[in-house]
Amino acid sequence: MKKKLLFVLVVLAIIILAIGCSNTEESDSESLSERKVLQVATPGQHYPWNYYESGELVGIDIATLEEACRRIGYDVEYKIMMVELIYGSIDAGKTDTGA
Repeated sequence: MKKKLLFVLVVLAIIILAIGCSNTEESDSESLSERKVLQVATPGQHYPWNYYESGELVGIDIATLEEACRRIGYDVEYKIMMVELIYGSIDAGKTDTGA
């Protein structure tokens, strides 16, 4: 339980840092090809943090990431994987963070 809580707090800290460091003068009319993509590893099965509802990935982590990325001009790409593989995926550079 402590590891899960620590993981969630680290993800939220990264998001808060990203929001605080964003440039608010950027144009919202950037084309999709110019937008950066945040790749997020998630198991998609941890209610209420991240889970599937009607075939769509939802939850507290997902909503927080979507809003933070919207504010800083990023798109979010989710990669569904087992919890045990998330840290390795981040270390290998295949994903940017986990949720």
